[in-house]
Amino acid sequence: MTLEVDTPNGGRRGSGVYQVSAQKRAALAPTGEAREWHVAGEAVAVDLPGGKCLFALLRTAAIHNDLAGMSMSTLDPAFRNDMIECAQRIANKEGIRSPATVPITEYPLLVTFEDVAVPASVEVIKPAEMSTSFGSGVRLTSIKVEVTDDALTTGLRQRLPWLKKGSPHVATGPRLIANPDPYDHSSVATLAFGDFLAEE
Repeated sequence: MTLEVDTPNGGRRGSGVYQVSAQKRAALAPTGEAREWHVAGEAVAVDLPGGKCLFALLRTAAIHNDLAGMSMSTLDPAFRNDMIECAQRIANKEGIRSPATVPITEYPLLVTFEDVAVPASVEVIKPAEMSTSFGSGVRLTSIKVEVTDDALTTGLRQRLPWLKKGSPHVATGPRLIANPDPYDHSSVATLAFGDFLAEE
């Protein structure tokens, strides 16, 4: 995944490699089976003027909720929630678009920190309102995904030293904001370590 951002000081880019897999697993019924997908990787960071940093998380606000759904629906025109078949088409590069531009409706959640050392200082960024948080003339121009055989990106813990081992499931694990209002279901209140880091 690659993010492109325009700034008054020129274009900025951030990219990272994550892994999407899909598999069958046993269901509760003796003869049943279920399908599931999994994302492994870490948030993508884009360094911006003024010492600020934009992070694209492993979670989205779209119907499929994570980068697996985002990737499949963006790369594969034939995707119809057939996750295992779609994963196979993408792996074989059959009829897919790569690279492909992610529709804004499928964007990952975007955040920044007032202080990267303080998890609770996180702020959710709306793609159309980048200049509010990062200054006049700063705008997100595109997010693209493409198929690659490169190794998973690492190093996010160096940027966010408080980040502990992530859960294998997106949006689980410790919350960034400790003891949030139990009735607050906003993106900020529900952000967790697993939105930043999910391991294989």
